[in-house]
Amino acid sequence: MSEETILTIVSTFVGIAVGFALSQGSELWKDKRRKENAKKAILTELGIIKQTLLDAQKNNNRVPSTRFPFITETFDSLKIDLASTLEPSQLADVQRTYLEIKKLNSAVAFRESGSKVFIFMVENLKEVSEFVEQTIKKFQ
Repeated sequence: MSEETILTIVSTFVGIAVGFALSQGSELWKDKRRKENAKKAILTELGIIKQTLLDAQKNNNRVPSTRFPFITETFDSLKIDLASTLEPSQLADVQRTYLEIKKLNSAVAFRESGSKVFIFMVENLKEVSEFVEQTIKKFQ
């Protein structure tokens, strides 16, 4: 084989290797960003819920109708991503937290007549609020 042929073969393999490395690096970067964005979205959603629960505690379990039922759409849409993003203990905490939040969504709450406020008839708002706060701390 001539020197030119060897150089062509080597440069072809180098090109393939560089292309493969760039492709894999790009995928790893995208996956990392996707996981970071999922965590940020969950933290934001939990923060909103925590603040709503704290406000409700200060207002005799009253929650504005604009904040009830508690939004859990981010968690619902990211369940699969979270399973591959979080450690098992973090995933269990997040799942349990959202279970408690969903219980509140189905808890006995009624609307004051002529008002845009829901009143919760449960006594564990503080417990759920503390649980959400603990989960946020573990999650960060």
